[in-house]
Parts: sequence; structure tokens; C-alpha cells
Amino acid sequence: MFQNCTKLQSVPDIKATSLDESCFEGMFYDCSNLVNGPVLTSPMLSQYCYSEMFYGCKKLESLTVLATNISAYGCLTDWLRSASANGVLCRPASMAGKYPTGVSGLPSGWTEIDY
Repeated sequence: MFQNCTKLQSVPDIKATSLDESCFEGMFYDCSNLVNGPVLTSPMLSQYCYSEMFYGCKKLESLTVLATNISAYGCLTDWLRSASANGVLCRPASMAGKYPTGVSGLPSGWTEIDY
């Protein structure tokens, strides 16, 4: 939807509470100036729904994800790959330490905080 929108710096919250497979896949791919990600309100992720969503967002500093179920296959595949090395993920307290790290997870320099 917004792939390669290099002037995009911030976006409104995404208030979807039910997600279809691959619904937001690659949505902000290579939005290299995106600083603040949207608040993602869905409590349950579907297959590939956030896959590559913030891939290449090199300036992304903060992201709020309210999901309490991230068990769907591939839902976070490469979602923050090549994104900023440092940032803050605001998530429900019940999700502390449950987000994977590495290529298909949080970059090692990101900090998790309670919503």
C-alpha cells in the first residue's frame, strides 16, 4: 500500500481488530523516513499479516502492537528486517519477552515497554 513512500514519516493508528491472512504484508516496506509506526490494535495476528510490514524502515523509532496472540504461522516474518537497529516496542505487559528476536523478530537494539 505505501511501499517506497520515502516522504512518509508518521501514520495514523490501524484500528482493525480482526485480520485476514497477509492483510498488511509489506505495507510500509522501504518507507525509509518513517519514524513513528501506527498503533496496531488487533489482539490476534493471522498468517503473514505483519510480514515485511516495516522492512527497510531505517528511521523507525517506535511501534505499538497490542496483540496478545502472535502464534499464527509467519505473522512476523521479516516484519522489522533492515529497520532501525534501535527502537521501542510498546506491547501489553502479558507479552513481555514473547516477541522473537533476530531476522523475524525484534532487532537486538530494540527495547520492550508495557502499554
